[in-house]
Amino acid sequence: MKKTFKAIIIFCFAILLVQNICPADEIEYTEISKSYTMTAYEYAQEGDYNKAIRIYGVALKYDKNNYAAYVLRGKAKAELKDYVGASNDFSQAIKINPQCFPAYYNRAKVRITKNNYKGALEDYSEAINLRPAFATLYTERAELYKYFKDYKNALKDYSNAINITQDSQTYVDRALFRNSLNDTNGAIEDYTKAIYKKSKDSNLYYQRGLLYTATKQYENAIKDYTKVIKLNPTHADAFYNRGLTYAMDKKYKAGIADLKTAKDLYQTQGDTEKYEQAEQFINKVQSKK
Repeated sequence: MKKTFKAIIIFCFAILLVQNICPADEIEYTEISKSYTMTAYEYAQEGDYNKAIRIYGVALKYDKNNYAAYVLRGKAKAELKDYVGASNDFSQAIKINPQCFPAYYNRAKVRITKNNYKGALEDYSEAINLRPAFATLYTERAELYKYFKDYKNALKDYSNAINITQDSQTYVDRALFRNSLNDTNGAIEDYTKAIYKKSKDSNLYYQRGLLYTATKQYENAIKDYTKVIKLNPTHADAFYNRGLTYAMDKKYKAGIADLKTAKDLYQTQGDTEKYEQAEQFINKVQSKK
């Protein structure tokens, strides 16, 4: 009895989700189709995708226009890596309801798995037309634009995502992309905005510090590495790069001290390769004193 009640709650949530994100005329499923779809969804939630798929099939026999069942069955097939079958189900859902957002979104994912990047790009664009305020769609479509070397539209998508969410990760995504285009100043600007949103994230300071070092802004780089060390005193890479930056700025004594600390931390952490690398740079810096 409890299992049946739980199934009803889970199914109602799933149907409401699909209906809310698929604006269309009111959908009337037969009671029998509803019942089978509910049962299938419960099995899918429990990880029994094969049984769920079979029962979704029964539901569709009673109501061939049950596009929610096609979407849910497609997701179950995708879990079993039946990407062709999943794509066919998502396509059928779109045929029944051309405004079915989850069908486009999930088909895009499947198409990427099958290396159909052009088709995935088309699906993301349709999904964005239906849900223009869904930031994740823009960042994921940006990855496809990057694949096609359409950097202008990729950058535009990252910016669209930022305009929607303005959270730390979207700034980081754009920073990484800008840096890949050798727009170091733009990347630094985005890391600065990300830090404003998430000021206790040591990795953000570290990544910005690397960019400051690369652009010979040594004072700013040292400040960032120092902040990293304050937030995470065992961050060996921060000591290592601060040491290198001190040395580049001809502050050899401070550089050697940091490199020695980094070497000790690498040894403690069992990173033999970086331990040896730190030792080599210590010798190199000492020879310049």
